[in-house]
Amino acid sequence: MMKTVIFLVMAALLLIQAPVFASDANDFSIGMSVPDSFFANKTDTATIHITNNGDAGWFKVIVFGSETWAWTPTWRLYIGQGETADVLIYISPPQDVKPKIYSFAVTVTRETTQASVERQLLVQVRQTVDAGLSNFTISCTECSGSIDISVDVQNIGTEPFTGTVTANLGGVIRSYPLQIARGAVQHIADTIDLAGFKPGEYTIMLNLSSATRQIQLSNKSFSITTVENVLYNTSTSSSIFGNFVTLSATNTGNVPTTVRLRAPITKAWWSIYSGPAPTESTETEYIWVLELAGGGHTEINYSEVFWPLPLIIIALIIVGIFAYLQQAALKVTKKAVGRTMIIPGRDIGIAVSIKNTRKTAESLVVRELIPSAFSVSATGTVKPLMRKLATGTELVWKFTNVGPGEERLIHYKIIPNVQIYGGTTLSPTMVRAKCGGRVIERSSNPLFLEGATKGVRKLPVEVEK
Repeated sequence: MMKTVIFLVMAALLLIQAPVFASDANDFSIGMSVPDSFFANKTDTATIHITNNGDAGWFKVIVFGSETWAWTPTWRLYIGQGETADVLIYISPPQDVKPKIYSFAVTVTRETTQASVERQLLVQVRQTVDAGLSNFTISCTECSGSIDISVDVQNIGTEPFTGTVTANLGGVIRSYPLQIARGAVQHIADTIDLAGFKPGEYTIMLNLSSATRQIQLSNKSFSITTVENVLYNTSTSSSIFGNFVTLSATNTGNVPTTVRLRAPITKAWWSIYSGPAPTESTETEYIWVLELAGGGHTEINYSEVFWPLPLIIIALIIVGIFAYLQQAALKVTKKAVGRTMIIPGRDIGIAVSIKNTRKTAESLVVRELIPSAFSVSATGTVKPLMRKLATGTELVWKFTNVGPGEERLIHYKIIPNVQIYGGTTLSPTMVRAKCGGRVIERSSNPLFLEGATKGVRKLPVEVEK
C-alpha cells in the first residue's frame, strides 16, 4: 500500500515538472513491445522504441513503479534526427512474487527542451511455484551458544499449500510442516543449540518442498566463535563414618580443555583417604588433571573414612552378639504346679526348669530363697542343700555339667505357716554356671501366689413369717 502511494506521488511530481506529453512533443514519440507474460525468478525484457522527429539530441529514460525489479541500464542515449532507438527494460520478478499485473511508468525526456512522453508499462507476472521463502534471517553472524532462525513461507499459488521446510546445519536437520491457505503466510522461528559444534564457518540451508518436488533453496552463513569456560563444583556428604566428596567439572565451552580438580588433604590421624589416585599432589591438596571435550562433564568421587569409629562399632556388635548368645545359653523358668492359692496347712508345688541352648554349662549352681512365711515340705528326687537365713530358707542345688540342649528340672513343695491375705511373690530363682570359660548368671521369672481376701462373707438367710 505504501509503495503504491509513493508511486502516485512521484508520478504526480513528474507530471508537474514536465507538462509536455505525447500530444505536445511532436518532435519525438515512443512505442512499446511487451511480452504477454513474465515468470517469477526469471529475467525477460520489454522494448521501448523512441523515434526522434526533431533535431538530434540526448534523451533520458526513467522507469518508475511500486516494485524495484523493473529497470533499464540505458537511462541516457543520443538519437539522431529521424532515427529510432530501442531501449531494453529488464523485468526480473522474484521467486516469491504474487502472480498479478504490475504497473510501471516509463518516461522519456528530451534534455534540451525537457519535453517528456510517458507511457504505462503493464507487466503480467505468472508463478512457476506454489510457495516461496521470504524474510529469512538469523540472529547472529558470530555465534556461540545458539542461533535463532526466522523465515516466512508465503502461499503464492491458487490453492492451499501443503509442504515442508527443512533446515540443515552441519548435518543437524529439523523439519517444519506447512499448511498454508491461499494467499496466507506461515512464520517459522526456531532456536538451534550449537553445543557440540566446533568453532568455524557454517552455513544453514533451508529447503522448501512440496509433496512432489523441491521448490526453493535459501541459505545463510555464520561463524561459531571459540568459547572456553569450565564450571567446577564440590559436593560433600558427612556422617559419623566419614566424609564422602564428589568433585565435578563441566566444560560449557565448545573446545577441548584441561581441567584440574582439587581437594584438600586431611592430615588427621583418624582419617583415611579412599578413592582414585590423584594425578599429582602437594602438601595441602590432591590434584586430578583431566582432558574434557566441549560440552563434556566429569566427576571424581572419594571418601575420608574415620577408621576408629567403624572398629568401635564392629567391636560393640561383636560384644553384643556374644552377650546375646551368652544370654540365650541358659533359660530359667519357674512355675507353680497345681493350685496357686495360699491356704494354711496345704502345700504348693513349685517347678524350676533350667535349659541349656548353647555350649556345655559346667558347675551349675541353682539358688532358691523361700520366704519365712513358708516352710519346705518336700524337695523331690534331687535333694538340695538347705540353710536357714534371717529372711527365710535358702535351697541350693549343684550340677556338674549340663550339655547343649539338655534340661534340668527341680521340684519342691512349700506350705504356708500363716494366713496370707492378698497374695505374695516368690523371688526369682538364681542360676550360676561356667560356659566357654566364662561365668554366667541367669535368673528366672518371679512367681505370684494368690492369698485369701479380707471381708465379710454374705450368706443367704431364710426368715420364717
